[in-house]
Amino acid sequence: LVLNPALWPSGGRPAAILTGDAVALRPIASGATAVLAVQAKEGGDARGAVRLGPVDRAAGEAAVILDGIPEAWRDEAVALTARMAFEQIGLRCLVAAEPIPGWIAADGRFILDDKTYWERT
Repeated sequence: LVLNPALWPSGGRPAAILTGDAVALRPIASGATAVLAVQAKEGGDARGAVRLGPVDRAAGEAAVILDGIPEAWRDEAVALTARMAFEQIGLRCLVAAEPIPGWIAADGRFILDDKTYWERT
């Protein structure tokens, strides 16, 4: 998964790519798995990360892993990641090994599909 190079300004930290009410996601690594730093909307240091990938383009899905995100920011960080995955990358399904509130449990994983996402937003 390679994020748009325009998001990585030369000579500085990458720009935030999605901003919500309280948090912003900023790319810190891309490749088979994209790593997005989660920080306050106003800026400052990262307070955790969301890992998106690896991406299975044939299935239209990717794994999501939350790493050290403050509980108060988790829902918004996941919603922003889902928005990027479905609207910008064109995926149809996100899966997680750990429960994420509002996701469907199936076959030992937790799933958010694009239909459910659109119904929720």
